[in-house]
Amino acid sequence: MLKKTWMIFGASLLALTSAGVTAQSVHAAAEAGSTGSGDAQYNLSANTSVTSTGNYFSTTGGPASGISSAEFTIQGGQLRLIAVPDFNFSTVSIDKVVQGGTQSLLNNSVTTSGVTSKNTNAFDGNAGGLVQINDFRGVTSGWTLSLKTGGDFTTTTDGSDTITKASLAISAPTATKPTSQANIALAGSDITATGASIATAGDDQGKGQFSWTMGSTESATVNFGGENVTLKNNAVYQTPLTWTLTAAAS
Repeated sequence: MLKKTWMIFGASLLALTSAGVTAQSVHAAAEAGSTGSGDAQYNLSANTSVTSTGNYFSTTGGPASGISSAEFTIQGGQLRLIAVPDFNFSTVSIDKVVQGGTQSLLNNSVTTSGVTSKNTNAFDGNAGGLVQINDFRGVTSGWTLSLKTGGDFTTTTDGSDTITKASLAISAPTATKPTSQANIALAGSDITATGASIATAGDDQGKGQFSWTMGSTESATVNFGGENVTLKNNAVYQTPLTWTLTAAAS
């Protein structure tokens, strides 16, 4: 009877093999207290403590532990100029323009209709005085922020001359930034249509989110060089401001 049973079992196993059924892979287990030859399919590795023989972790004689891995891949972001402000220098006297002088910033709200710049060729300025740069590229060679005016200050008021001898100066000494990063100040003087660099981040600097608020009287001034021009009362003068963020060469 026993012999017959083994003959039936052998025949069944032969039939399964012939049908293409593959037996489960068997890995040699490590000796108790030693390490095994782990791979992607078998967990008993050189970094895993084995407490018993067999393809498993045994709690015999103590807790069982296995070491696996967690993984992700970093994708670098971009260098972006997020926000730039408008500048309102309030009411300027005619004698200051003609004779020369300096006018400090009032706020960041500018006229939007019937003017030469805002909503015509300068669309992006915000009324909160915010300058913001985001750099999430990872390891970088830094960046440079520059600023230039449209040259002349012009008006739509008939009979008023263009103001050609005016330049800007800006100052924002402290940035809101990641704690691990060094401070970068915004600063520039005699800013005209030629343009000027107002902030520079060196190698591996300026990473993350940097922002500056330019809403106080110390944040910006317009400087008049003095010129013989015809100006009408209540004429609103504007010039577009172009802020350019450039990635440093790597």
